[in-house]
Amino acid sequence: MGILLAAGGYLFLKNQRGNLPAFAGQVLPVEGVKPEVVEVWKGALEKASQDDEMLAAVVEKSHYAKVMEVSEGDAVGHLKKAVSVKFNAKKKWFEVGVNGLRKDYQKMKKVVKVLVEEVQKKTVQIEPSYEEYYEYYQKSRSNGAL
Repeated sequence: MGILLAAGGYLFLKNQRGNLPAFAGQVLPVEGVKPEVVEVWKGALEKASQDDEMLAAVVEKSHYAKVMEVSEGDAVGHLKKAVSVKFNAKKKWFEVGVNGLRKDYQKMKKVVKVLVEEVQKKTVQIEPSYEEYYEYYQKSRSNGAL
């Protein structure tokens, strides 16, 4: 009887762990950028991350509805609620990503790749001063530096 109880408890805890909140994101380092510029970029990134057209492009390119198992009609709204832009002042970087459940972490990582690219493109449109950083970031990524 005790073995069954212990096994049941183990399975319960294992299942509950998968339902814990998780964040899948990508770091955008801004070391050496003036604090006032970082604040401007933060506002632009946050605004870009909530743009419906950009989110619709992410949903389409990442096949969000299929990957995250939500209906096509709810996909943009679901993604809009999940998107997060954080700034870590101590480490001097932005984190752009999505919030979800731990069990969906691998799926969320696939979406984040497309999301970060689209958010940065939209940020350049909102805040032209971000373009130089975006080009540097793209070069660094292609060279394997980031």
